[in-house]
Formats: sequence, structure tokens, C-alpha cells
Amino acid sequence: MHTLALLLAFSLSGFDRTYVEPVATGNATLSIENPFGARAILSVDGTEIGELLPKARGTLTEVSAGSHEVRFELPNGHVHTVEIIAT
Repeated sequence: MHTLALLLAFSLSGFDRTYVEPVATGNATLSIENPFGARAILSVDGTEIGELLPKARGTLTEVSAGSHEVRFELPNGHVHTVEIIAT
């Protein structure tokens, strides 16, 4: 079961399943591509956002500009973390 986080600072598009109900407060866009051949649970800055299909792209708009920690959790338990800059 995933926790539904409310009042986060962005809006979403491109996700297969979302776990959050965001509210926009910034003016930057964070574009995230799932580079893996499996569905990934995506977390940004420690908050689970939702699921991206294999090779799919998700976009978080109206986020704060700057670097964000993006974590991919795959069905086999592999976790991959990267920093992506929202512009």
C-alpha cells in the first residue's frame, strides 16, 4: 500500500499510476524517462510519485527549479537513484 501524499508542489503527466495529488507552486519542469525494460516505482526527493511503464517518460510540471533526487524501484528489488535538474 502506498501513502497518498497531498499538497505536493507539482502537477503530473505520463504516469501509468499516480500515488499523489499535487498542487502547483513552482515554474520549472522535471522530465523523467524510465530507462529500464520494466515498470518502475518513481520517487522524487523522497516522495513516491507513481509508476512509469518501461521506457516511458513522465513529466512533473510547476516544480521548484534546480536539482531533484529521482529514485527508480524495479519489481526485482533493484533501486537506481539519479539527480535530474528541473528547468
